[in-house]
Amino acid sequence: MNNASTKSRDGFHKPLPIPFCKLEAGSMFRIFAEPSRGIAKSSDTTVYQKMAESHSEDTSERQRAIILYPDDRVLPLTRPSHKRK
Repeated sequence: MNNASTKSRDGFHKPLPIPFCKLEAGSMFRIFAEPSRGIAKSSDTTVYQKMAESHSEDTSERQRAIILYPDDRVLPLTRPSHKRK
């Protein structure tokens, strides 16, 4: 089973970076890297929510939107809360 996380020395799971295109709409995330802009490691600590395949919003300032390319890397924080059948 692959949970896309790794266990750190203190026993807690840390999320691993994934491509933005693999993140489900509704999920919260932080930007890890933007190879589309030549950024190998992002210093942006803002938490965003993926609203659709094309854009995301800052969770603390909803008027601030961003667009990431499918191959940009993100650290997932939450999944959308919808019921699976």
